[in-house]
Amino acid sequence: MRSSSVIRAAVAAAGSLILVLLLVFLLSGRHRTEASHAGGMSAMSVDMDTAGNSATVLASREDCIVTSPGASANIDVTAVDIPAANPMIGFSFSVNSPPGVVTVDGLDVAFLLAAIPGSSIFNVSDPTPDSDGQFLVGVLDLETNASESGSGVLARLTLAISPDAAPGVYEVGLSEAIHLDTTNTDFIPDTVNAGFLAVSSTCENLPTPTPTPAAPTPPPTPPPTPTPAPATPTPTPGPSPTPGPSPVPGAPPFDPDGMLCLEVLETASECDGDTSPGASADIRQRL
Repeated sequence: MRSSSVIRAAVAAAGSLILVLLLVFLLSGRHRTEASHAGGMSAMSVDMDTAGNSATVLASREDCIVTSPGASANIDVTAVDIPAANPMIGFSFSVNSPPGVVTVDGLDVAFLLAAIPGSSIFNVSDPTPDSDGQFLVGVLDLETNASESGSGVLARLTLAISPDAAPGVYEVGLSEAIHLDTTNTDFIPDTVNAGFLAVSSTCENLPTPTPTPAAPTPPPTPPPTPTPAPATPTPTPGPSPTPGPSPVPGAPPFDPDGMLCLEVLETASECDGDTSPGASADIRQRL
């Protein structure tokens, strides 16, 4: 019995390690070309007013609050309508704010992902305080039977405003936002909404939020390069005909059939003008 318990514990530990490694991979951002909008939550948003929000309940969202240098503020990052068909066992996002103006002083992730009893939350977010302008949040429920759907608070952050912050309106945005389902598939929200801090200013005439980068569209596949037609071969010239022998003066006309013509001359004088007695007959050959 003890050995079987050890085996089950080892299997559970191995499964948890795989999920942790998967979350680290998701946080690296290398999956973005493969994440899908289809099946994601309706919206992941920054709510600048936490009043009325809880793990599974959301009040109306406020996109701006008025604050002052040296003050602090609590904000929520919320999820709306996580599909039951793709329930959440983890999420990640990056909170982006002006470096040197905003410092993330605190983080609480014990909300929607921890709502079901028995949840085992594993948090690999950046440590606080963090003032570099990009705070990465990554959370996983190692108990995959405690998946969540619907709406609620994902995380609550405490922001500290620098005492030296100049008056103005500062964006608190989100990027790299996904949720992970029970099949280890990650989904991008349909909409991502930013919030604003009005430091010694008002929330009127808010600037246009910085667009959240979407998953890149793969480049179109170029059409196949047509195979060039084979070149027409240049005909090889045949051998030039060998010219026949030049006609001998006084010889009979050339025989076009190429037959051997033999002519027996009766007397030497008729052949070469030799009129000496006893001269032999001459045979003249022509083609």
